Amino acid sequence: MRFHLPNRAAKILVFLIALSFWGCSATQPPAPVEAGTGNSIKIGRILASRNGIVVCVEENAARIGAQVLADGGNAVDAAVATAFALAVTHPQAGNIAGGGFMIIRSPDGEVDAVDYRETAPLAFHPEIFLTPDGKIDKNKVENPHLLVGVPGTVAGLALAHGRHGKRPFHLLLMPAIRLAMEGFIVPPLLAHDLRQNARKLSRHSATSRVFFHWNGNPLAAGERLKQPELGSILRAIASEGPDIFYQDWIADTIARTVRKGGGLLTADDFKTYEAKLRKPIKFPLAGGTLIGMPPPSSGGIAVAQILGILEDLPVRKFDPLGPRAAHVLAEAMRRVFRDRAMYLGDPDFVDVPVERLLSLAHLKKLRDSIDMKKATPSEKLWFEPLAENEGGETTHISVIDRDGMAVSNTYTLERSFGGGVMVSGTGILLNNELGDFNFRPGHTDRKGLIGTLPNIPMACKRPLSSMSPTLYVRDNKVEIITGSPGGRTIINTVACILFNRVFQEQSPAHCVWGPRLHHKWFPDRITLEKSAWPDATAKALARMGHTIHEQPAQGSAHSIFLDPVRGYVGVGDFRRDGWAAGPVQ
Repeated sequence: MRFHLPNRAAKILVFLIALSFWGCSATQPPAPVEAGTGNSIKIGRILASRNGIVVCVEENAARIGAQVLADGGNAVDAAVATAFALAVTHPQAGNIAGGGFMIIRSPDGEVDAVDYRETAPLAFHPEIFLTPDGKIDKNKVENPHLLVGVPGTVAGLALAHGRHGKRPFHLLLMPAIRLAMEGFIVPPLLAHDLRQNARKLSRHSATSRVFFHWNGNPLAAGERLKQPELGSILRAIASEGPDIFYQDWIADTIARTVRKGGGLLTADDFKTYEAKLRKPIKFPLAGGTLIGMPPPSSGGIAVAQILGILEDLPVRKFDPLGPRAAHVLAEAMRRVFRDRAMYLGDPDFVDVPVERLLSLAHLKKLRDSIDMKKATPSEKLWFEPLAENEGGETTHISVIDRDGMAVSNTYTLERSFGGGVMVSGTGILLNNELGDFNFRPGHTDRKGLIGTLPNIPMACKRPLSSMSPTLYVRDNKVEIITGSPGGRTIINTVACILFNRVFQEQSPAHCVWGPRLHHKWFPDRITLEKSAWPDATAKALARMGHTIHEQPAQGSAHSIFLDPVRGYVGVGDFRRDGWAAGPVQ
């Protein structure tokens, strides 16, 4: 294995020096904490507060959530207001036509797991993405209209608010409505993502009219983005209630757009949609309890398995940037992603063996199969013949209020800006979430195409997700609130953060801003964040038999940690322009 990273050591040194001064990297230090409008809100890349904190990907939305806390709302109120605001200011993933998962822990210790994942239309079936001869039909899997699932966001936020909210629901939408109608200044991240996705977005006239100038250029940083049509939809939801999104003209309009493009969604699919309360995953870990989402999210089980495998290894003695820590993390991830593929799916359609997967006996078996000195080939973990090789954007919100209510919410359109399809006259961007199903039942290959049966397409089924909104509780106090975007990397990003905090006892800044890694079983390789890991670590991993792959960045974990001195500390992840905001008093 040859490495072409002559400056890696120097970059690592600068990276760690920056962290030691609460920086996030040599090229992007965090902004200082500063007073917000009317001095009622303080905001920064990192923020300590005993009065509540909201951490998310966009500054306007973070301020809105923090203002809800300042005005007497609780953590659920703030999360709902932030999520609707992100539908306006972070259209890459913020949405009202996507879906997600929310973990809520009340001050009395009660936990709700809200599943508002999208569902497949009634017309879906296992061979929906195949040609008549049983191969994957590229025209189908690349048609964004066919990938649109029944949106769950509005129903999910309404369900969470109905159970826990204090402020009137309609008032929580008002800041988002105002931002849509009056507009906001396009931040550099949104401008960058519009450029990166220009080809996809410009294919659809309704989308192009909102995000592009008449000459075809996308909006640039510093320009004002107004979305009055989206503002009208939000106003309708506020005035008529969330059911209007599913039972009336909004659903009809969305369904017509989808069918016109070759999709299968109908108004009847909207009428049958239901956000659900699930039994949360609760896993004992290091004297506390890890709380995560159950299926159809794979996040709760997978994160618990990774950390459960590692807990009885001497990981507390490992250098967090050294090859031993990276090796055992990757080996645990490899085994957990194999379990994920084999057993996890929508529990309304698949019998998921949750207790067995999290049992001490099963975790010990996985742990004992790890060779501490060399990598295990992923193919050895498979017990059926592999097929021969063939040729996302999400966002997370963490909230804590002054009473200790905690919310961890991850929601998505799937890819950045979903499929790029906007419903004309509404400003609504549609999800392309049904691409998370296994396209070809029974076909799994070495390149990472998974065809295991628990996640095959079916009518009304929810595709398996990697979203991992997570809480860690110890001594009846929420110590960590975290989650991330990033497709299958989500699980491993969250696992890295918890590994760094629970086992390594690193600072909040190090936990969020430090380097991450990823292994997803197939393809059989360990992915490291470029220039973040020491060169010696990468070379040692290669000698242990790992195939090394690099990516610029992994995830964006906007998180909150309990600090015994400063109270709660919110950390916005610099990888996707994260902000932490909270009331001054």
